Amino acid sequence: MKTNILLLLLLFITLQACTSHKPATTSFSFIKDTISYHALSLKEAIQLELTLGSSKDRDSMTKYYLGKGLYPNKKKYELAPALSFNRTGESYFSNKVEYNFDTKDSVVKAILYEWNSAMADNKLYTEKKASQVFRGKFEQLKKEITERIGEPSSVNLESKTPSSSYRDDVHWENTAGINVYMFMFGNSSGYRQIRVVVYWE
Repeated sequence: MKTNILLLLLLFITLQACTSHKPATTSFSFIKDTISYHALSLKEAIQLELTLGSSKDRDSMTKYYLGKGLYPNKKKYELAPALSFNRTGESYFSNKVEYNFDTKDSVVKAILYEWNSAMADNKLYTEKKASQVFRGKFEQLKKEITERIGEPSSVNLESKTPSSSYRDDVHWENTAGINVYMFMFGNSSGYRQIRVVVYWE
């Protein structure tokens, strides 16, 4: 019963993202922003991705583990290589999700969400537009995460200082044990990437 309720809640969040949230800087529609704020079993995670129409990442067989800078793993869980999925439905982003789970009980301990640009072949969108799209996505995610788990514990926005490259960081430390780390890379050549790590300690 709890599993069904959780999946229905996550699907509701997805539908809300599809219909309600539009960045102020562009008219682009951002969807598939389903982020889990509850610890999942690996089985529940796979079921969720199948429900969303995600496809298993071809590179998911490669052994990949989150670094300590992203997931401290203070309790020294023995993690299996991450299970990765590609989500579909976003015209302007390629969206990947990686589940890091304990080998003993298959409980997911950390999830990495990643957004990269899918606009390289679209000549209608300039570097300036791409920058606006990623900034809109970053601010949208920041707002939605804050609404769900509270104000961030720290914010560092290097993009406010003129530089050839930057990294914007936002951290949330929740009293319920939920930790979220979001950051965006950018440079003067137009490169952008957003990552969100959710983990439980």
